[in-house]
Amino acid sequence: CNNHRIVNNNSQKSAIVSYEDGTVIKNCVLDGKDKASYGVRLVDTRRGEIIDNELNGFRTGVFIQDSSHLNVIENNNLKDNFDGIFIQNSENNTFINNVFEKSERYAINNIKSGNQIYNGNLACDSEIDDFYCSLSINMLGENNKFNKIEDCESGQGFPVLKKNYEKCEESFVSITSNIIKGWFGF
Repeated sequence: CNNHRIVNNNSQKSAIVSYEDGTVIKNCVLDGKDKASYGVRLVDTRRGEIIDNELNGFRTGVFIQDSSHLNVIENNNLKDNFDGIFIQNSENNTFINNVFEKSERYAINNIKSGNQIYNGNLACDSEIDDFYCSLSINMLGENNKFNKIEDCESGQGFPVLKKNYEKCEESFVSITSNIIKGWFGF
């Protein structure tokens, strides 16, 4: 995308959708409308990369579904989405250094999708939960920052406080928010 802005004015369609293996989505600025569509949607996609993007104002910033495996989602900024990233019926994906701001429901929503790796992700201000998972096993990760966790800690064994994630601190959230605003100009 070369930092081009794509505005999705059609609430019924995804800004970018792929059914192709090896898909690379890099350096895009995607803006949604009324939180009714998806920013990036991968369906039955393997070995794809979603890297260095900004995804704002979608129902789901990144939706990984239906046997999408071995994808890397890295260094993305997801702001003002209903769900930042939603993973459903997909396994063996890696999420590295993604920053989530003001998710209306969940920053990360992991349903029926095991064997995921979460490293260095930051989500501290989601309205319901920063990390939610259900019916998902064999999760790994470290150096994440979350405040609110649902179902995962006791029911699924991930994430474990002080092992897979640390709690966000108020001063850390404020400083990080100001740094992100400086990086992305909002």
